[in-house]
Amino acid sequence: MSTGYDLIFGKNLRSVRMSCKMTQNELSEKLKAKGYELSVHDINEIEMGKRYVYPHELKAFHLALNVSYDVLLP
Repeated sequence: MSTGYDLIFGKNLRSVRMSCKMTQNELSEKLKAKGYELSVHDINEIEMGKRYVYPHELKAFHLALNVSYDVLLP
């Protein structure tokens, strides 16, 4: 079950990814290169606010997108 937090995080993630001119597939590959397994489906679900983000995934997005946590968090 998604929450308002999940929806806002997902929108923030999508906004940052798009500003980096990165597709979901490219983000998934970048995450894999850093040792994190998140599929395109996972990323899509997160961006749509349909999936919870675990703490280690937050760290993965922070590292892969090279942004501060504040940019991602609601």
